[in-house]
Amino acid sequence: MKALTSIFILINILSLHAQNDIPRHLYTNMLWAGYYNALSLSEKWNLNSDIQFRTKIWYEKPSQALLRTGLVFKASNKFNLTLGIAHFRFYLNDVKTRGEWRPWQEISYTQAIGKTQIVSM
Repeated sequence: MKALTSIFILINILSLHAQNDIPRHLYTNMLWAGYYNALSLSEKWNLNSDIQFRTKIWYEKPSQALLRTGLVFKASNKFNLTLGIAHFRFYLNDVKTRGEWRPWQEISYTQAIGKTQIVSM
């Protein structure tokens, strides 16, 4: 009986500890602002660039800044292939951290439905 009581107490202690590990979901409103530019170099080539700034708690706290540019090859009327580079800057605890350079690639497919165009990336 003593062993059964000890096992029961141990199971209860472990289950109480497991309840503390329940994931907590935090929600925040973010604002993303961006400027996008496409420069046509020829019939088959574009240079696309964008600048984005993202905040937390609406506009109160900075979250991330992004500068990106890429060379676009128009493979057909529906397919575009992009290769470029992106620079990310993160803000942790309202302090700007070091930047991070990343390669960037994209394949996009454009589908026309009536007068509307849907682009899948």
